[in-house]
Amino acid sequence: MTKAERRNHWKRIVDDHAASGLEASVYCLERNIKISQFYRWRSKFQNKNHEESTASFIQLIPNESQPESGIRIRIFENVFIEIDRGFDPVTLRVAVETLYNRG
Repeated sequence: MTKAERRNHWKRIVDDHAASGLEASVYCLERNIKISQFYRWRSKFQNKNHEESTASFIQLIPNESQPESGIRIRIFENVFIEIDRGFDPVTLRVAVETLYNRG
């Protein structure tokens, strides 16, 4: 198996797991997959997604009708996150990562 084939094989496994809704340990046990290998490959794909996502920009649009409001972030075509002043940045990061990973 070539590197590209191996990578594609594990990408399918990681994507299938994400769609399954199962815990990683259960998913791997049912499919006779070594959990350590699964975690290693999943980490590689997550790191690659993180690197790709950090290279992009997010457009911030001021809300002129409410100058004291926070911001509205467009994630996808019809998916937005609205943030008021004083938001919790950790919660925002978790929400954005969750939406991005479900992409």
